[in-house]
Amino acid sequence: MISLNITKMLVDSVTVLQ
Repeated sequence: MISLNITKMLVDSVTVLQ
């Protein structure tokens, strides 16, 4: 569960960068 949450945060960060 926590891993999925972290992955979502990373994806959101990448989306913001792009």
